[in-house]
Amino acid sequence: MDSKNYYKKYLKYKLKYINLKKPNENNQEKRKLVEYINLLYKVLNKTSSCFIKGSFVIDDCNNKLKPILAKAQSDKLIPMESHIGFVPYNGLYKICSKSNGLCEVNLSKYPVTINCGEHSLERKNIKWYTFNNTKDKNDPQRFVFFKLEGSSTLTVSHLKQAIVRYALRRPSDSPSLPTRREDCAIENNCKCTNECSGDPSGYQIGSNKICQLTQTTHERLGDEFFISSQLNSAILAKQSIKICQDILKL
Repeated sequence: MDSKNYYKKYLKYKLKYINLKKPNENNQEKRKLVEYINLLYKVLNKTSSCFIKGSFVIDDCNNKLKPILAKAQSDKLIPMESHIGFVPYNGLYKICSKSNGLCEVNLSKYPVTINCGEHSLERKNIKWYTFNNTKDKNDPQRFVFFKLEGSSTLTVSHLKQAIVRYALRRPSDSPSLPTRREDCAIENNCKCTNECSGDPSGYQIGSNKICQLTQTTHERLGDEFFISSQLNSAILAKQSIKICQDILKL
């Protein structure tokens, strides 16, 4: 076999290997995210601050969560833009590869059930994007908007819910459901007028403690649940966390 044909054959099998490897890497990162969600809700339930529907803003200034999201992101573009109040970053070197900066992770193969008191809900999708709405623009992708959903955006069920809430301006949730929405102003029922001081995410972690109150580092939009960089790193590292007097093993 001459060198030219050998090289063609080499490229053929290399591409085949890459295409086979990508889904495996994608699934591995999705499993990491499912574990992240389960550990996060372990903290929320331990501190009686859980909710069923809503969104998180995560301070990922150490860039530990974003690479996982980037590898797990779905291929489909999201033409229907929602929950973009923080304005997705859409500049150079954006971590979300989509043209509008809005990404999803499809967890239909790895559905996760979130529990909060007597309520439980199965989630099959993560809507996420990076942003920075502070005056410090040295890291324009510092924060991650992170929202768990029952289905991807391009589904009939998701479209129906969007029409009810955004077009008809009707509540899409039962009043009994604990919620933490960043766009709570739509129903005019925001709880966090300034800081949600009871959130464990609002505590500084040092020496495995979450006992000292600190402010959120982003500019709050509504009732979104803020996750500090310390808590984010602790969950990703599966560290034991001391919540005041109680030690929570992750």
